[in-house]
Amino acid sequence: MAKTKTFAEKMIKDKSNIRTCPVCGSAIQAVKTMVPERNDDTGYFKFRNRMVEVCKCNHQQVYG
Repeated sequence: MAKTKTFAEKMIKDKSNIRTCPVCGSAIQAVKTMVPERNDDTGYFKFRNRMVEVCKCNHQQVYG
């Protein structure tokens, strides 16, 4: 028998709050990423945190 749920869907407690991608139909998961940015004045790098929503459609763009 095939799996019906992914790990991300199992970890979401409330079924009414599951957001699905309209393109691929998989669950959307929010992931915190750190993006390095270089300061032109000092030349040092600073890391900026941002939240990205990941599904099967953009998985390669975020992690690749």
